[in-house]
Amino acid sequence: MEGIRTLARQPRFWVFGYVVWICVLYSVSSIQGIPGPEIPHIDKFEHAGFFAAGHLALGFALAARASRTAAPNWVRIGTVLVLAAGLVGVLDEFHQSFTPGRNGNDPGDILADIVGGTIAACALPKAWELLKRFTAR
Repeated sequence: MEGIRTLARQPRFWVFGYVVWICVLYSVSSIQGIPGPEIPHIDKFEHAGFFAAGHLALGFALAARASRTAAPNWVRIGTVLVLAAGLVGVLDEFHQSFTPGRNGNDPGDILADIVGGTIAACALPKAWELLKRFTAR
């Protein structure tokens, strides 16, 4: 258990998690003809949740790096998360436009991705406190 706590304190661990998340996103976006949701617009909630989880990992990496010298600047980190979510969302939608059977460049999906980044930014300070308690044991 101590090894996991040590890893969780390392920015590289969270950067690795973010890179894995992007690889999963790219892989899922490459799947041809994924059937649409049966519940209208449920995919927007899926986008927001998936992007919140991925960008929380990026937030942990940024907070871990910042906490080495001072308290994390949550506004600055939150801004980076929202911008990163928007950029990754735009790139993902562009990528999907080349995948047969997929609709790319959907503004609603990009907005949902940005909402996910915003959720991560808002949840990050509390999640960071929980992570610090876990790693302090």
